[in-house]
Amino acid sequence: MNYKSKFVMCAVVFVTALFIASVFSSMDATAVTGTRQGSGNDANSGKDAGSTMSSAVSISGPKNTYSGTLPSGDTKDMYKISLSASKMLKVSLDVPTNANFDLEITSSSGTVYAKSINAIGIDEEAWYRAEKTGTYGVRIVKISGDGSYSFTVNVIDSPVAKWTVMMYMSADSEIDSSVDYDFSQMKQVGSTNDFNLITLTDKSGNGDTKAYRVLKGSLSEIPLTVINPTWGKELDMSDINNVIAFTNFCFKYYPSTYKMLIFWSHSRGGLTVGYDPDRGDNIDFAEMSAAMTKIKSNNKSKKIDIVGYDACWSHNIATAYQLAPYANYIVGGESTSGGWRYQVAFSYIANNPSKTPREVAAYIGNNIASYNMEATGATDLSKMSTLISKIKTLATKLNGIADTQKSTLWYVRQHTQEYDPHYDAPYIDLYDFCAKLAVNFTTSDWTTLLNDIKALCDKDQAGSAVIGSANYGAPGSHGLGIMFPAKASKYYGYEYTFKKGKFTTDTQWDEFLTNFYN
Repeated sequence: MNYKSKFVMCAVVFVTALFIASVFSSMDATAVTGTRQGSGNDANSGKDAGSTMSSAVSISGPKNTYSGTLPSGDTKDMYKISLSASKMLKVSLDVPTNANFDLEITSSSGTVYAKSINAIGIDEEAWYRAEKTGTYGVRIVKISGDGSYSFTVNVIDSPVAKWTVMMYMSADSEIDSSVDYDFSQMKQVGSTNDFNLITLTDKSGNGDTKAYRVLKGSLSEIPLTVINPTWGKELDMSDINNVIAFTNFCFKYYPSTYKMLIFWSHSRGGLTVGYDPDRGDNIDFAEMSAAMTKIKSNNKSKKIDIVGYDACWSHNIATAYQLAPYANYIVGGESTSGGWRYQVAFSYIANNPSKTPREVAAYIGNNIASYNMEATGATDLSKMSTLISKIKTLATKLNGIADTQKSTLWYVRQHTQEYDPHYDAPYIDLYDFCAKLAVNFTTSDWTTLLNDIKALCDKDQAGSAVIGSANYGAPGSHGLGIMFPAKASKYYGYEYTFKKGKFTTDTQWDEFLTNFYN
């Protein structure tokens, strides 16, 4: 073989070797790319954040912004952060425009404590108050799309907030369509450092019970097992153990100076809440007392500051009297409820967190009436014993004339402000009833009694039980209703449930109604 031939052969061998090397290099690069977790420089760490706590990248507070990437083939990035007990961790995630990334705050073992699950292109935010000192996880989970993200961690001293509002939303029926609308109002306000808005919501689907901390513009989901490890995905909202567990969780993780508990649901004649058709049950007066006894105990034996009812006919004297041992104020509607004006109510608290429970209750009673709820009120429950003693006397006197002057009583009833005649108007306004009685029963004993009751139902009178009221097209409304249906059949339909409460036992109002209708 001559020199030239040797040279050509060497050249061929050399080129072939280069080709083979490049092929293996390409294969190796492909293999690396296929197993690669991310950008290799998440949070400026020089590596990928990985997907578990063992491979997590360390981050820190008190306030820092980091960036990372979830490219094709990478579905999760995990970060870890050390928190002292009672510190609040706030994480805000800026997602790529065409991607859907969820945000989770976890324990060191991966248990999800809080998560935000907005739609494509919508930024995420999650909050968690550390129960104990330790290491916690911040996990970014790809649902769809790829790209770079940034997130800000803010470790905040977590002093006791001024207010925590706990909403127990039983919507496992046709009213579930109202949930999203009410959430849209709440998200216009959102939680702040001094105002926690926490909800437990069950809609009409199967396995759709959810808990949230409502934020401005979004919802931060709280896994149900964080509230109660035994809970599944579908709760019976008529089970008082669930409302007890929910409120106890809020007391523990969202401590506050003042607390409001709102029951959002159907109501049976203004006498029950928490209707759940899967079980065909609700929370009646007796069960409410049992629940509130435990809730008060869990609240260091303190009464709940305000109990709100977004349920039909709920601001009535029987419900108020039942709650008096367990709460300081009650707010709700005298009429059927098409929903509170939540943006109005919660903006007032969020913007004025130092307002007292009396001021907040009065404001809500004075400002949430609308075309959806024609009459609303707020009552100071410390005045209930005085009012009940007057109603007991009134019931006795009405019983005494029910036979002889029934036509007069019926005339008074028919000319008193009533609510929802298409449902046989189960409730009338208590103040207006007494005002109409005073026109027809004019002896001094009647006049004194009726004036005393009116004074206790007039928000403008010093010492009144009613401290707030408003109406939308129901001019005889003064804030507090009493059962006196337009038809006997309506009363008898509610009688069994009505008699489960303290009001009938202590006032004989049920005896008056039975005597009157008979």
